[in-house]
Amino acid sequence: MSLRIQRSGADYSRRSIRAAAMDALEIAVEQWHDTMLPVHFTTAALAKYGYSPRTKKYMIRKARVMHHQLPLVGANKATTGESRAAAMHDIRYSKGTFAGHPGASVAMMMPGYFVQRPRSSSIDKPAELTRTAPDEVRQLGETVDENFIRNLGQSRISNVA
Repeated sequence: MSLRIQRSGADYSRRSIRAAAMDALEIAVEQWHDTMLPVHFTTAALAKYGYSPRTKKYMIRKARVMHHQLPLVGANKATTGESRAAAMHDIRYSKGTFAGHPGASVAMMMPGYFVQRPRSSSIDKPAELTRTAPDEVRQLGETVDENFIRNLGQSRISNVA
């Protein structure tokens, strides 16, 4: 996402623009984690994010052993729920400069079985977990816009005072 700022009478420093952008991006990342990430672990996510189909054999075993068919939640009693719990709780937010541009990210400490896939599998669970639907992209963009403008206005007020 890129932002263009046209100055009309207001004098903003590069530092205040960068700080406002990073804060706005951090708020959007937190919003994604708190409201959009949980949807990835529901049956609605299959259609919304276009997850790769699982084999019939796997889905039958999952239903028999776990009594559910939730996506991205394991079919093994020893590990079920581990990925969901880690994604929701073992996190670290960061903001800074990424490739020369202000940005923000969230790091999730996922269990090994989630990120390591067998060669026979074409399923990329980390990619499925981080997919964002077009309506969510639009919503996150609006969040960034609103908070960027608010943060920039606050920096101008604090610079004047």
